[in-house]
Amino acid sequence: MAQVIISKLPPLPDGTGSGTPLGTDLTPGTDVTDTTEAATGTTKKYTRSAEFNFYLNAMGITVKTACTVATTAGFTVTYANGVLGVGATLTNAGAQAALIIDGIAMVVGYRVLVKNQAAQAQNGIYVVTNIGSGATNWILTRATDYDQAAEINQGDVVLINQGIVNASLLFQETGAAPFTIGTTPIIFTRYSISTSSFLWFTITAASQSMTVNNGYIANSAGLVSLLLPATSSIGDEIAVSGLGTGGWSITQNAGQNIQVGSVSSTVGVGGSVSSTNRYDSLRMVCLLANTTWAVSGGIQGIVTIV
Repeated sequence: MAQVIISKLPPLPDGTGSGTPLGTDLTPGTDVTDTTEAATGTTKKYTRSAEFNFYLNAMGITVKTACTVATTAGFTVTYANGVLGVGATLTNAGAQAALIIDGIAMVVGYRVLVKNQAAQAQNGIYVVTNIGSGATNWILTRATDYDQAAEINQGDVVLINQGIVNASLLFQETGAAPFTIGTTPIIFTRYSISTSSFLWFTITAASQSMTVNNGYIANSAGLVSLLLPATSSIGDEIAVSGLGTGGWSITQNAGQNIQVGSVSSTVGVGGSVSSTNRYDSLRMVCLLANTTWAVSGGIQGIVTIV
């Protein structure tokens, strides 16, 4: 094995290879002291965020172009929805000052993940179009790759490159489709890796089609209707829990039913299992592909079986 003499190693390249890695760092790092040319080819540089997105894509995760920063608190703004989201803007309605987000002074063109608005339909990915000043309002405009319903998907992830709090963190959209820009909540939460693919989604709409191996939190003042997946395999699971005062009802497709112990819901679209109280919850497993589900964990609360 060749001997490595620490004292003769080249210095760390400028801006890379030291400190905390950032999404904007380039790999491979450039040794500014080495002026020799490669025998063949050209060395290409890629940002860490672009490489990370490559790996996420390889795992089947939908990724969006990294954002420069992400918000840490809600803005006081005037929101204009543009044309169904295209050209939608957030305009400062608070004290006038140059925009700083998570400790980073904004520059026109920076991508911003807005995730903390009290009106969650205002959340999303924006681009800085005016940084503002002590005499003018800053303006953020929805990014052209995230300003239409077809471009927003439950499960999308986005990496954050800079910031005191959010640098190098990954966030995932967990709000439920279908999306209407300016109306449907867009919810980004910190992405975490678990030992299973089971994810929880908060539902605020009146109805939602469920997919296997996911959990659903019904959070509305009105009843939330949750439709069983049309396609399922033996062993697939679904969990449902109530949060909003309106409760939830699990509805069925043709030929489907839900077993609650020895009691079965009516087979087909007329059958359902519904909550009685606000925080009622249950977990189900598929027993017969595409058709029969059974409550596998003890029901927390009281349900109505139709």
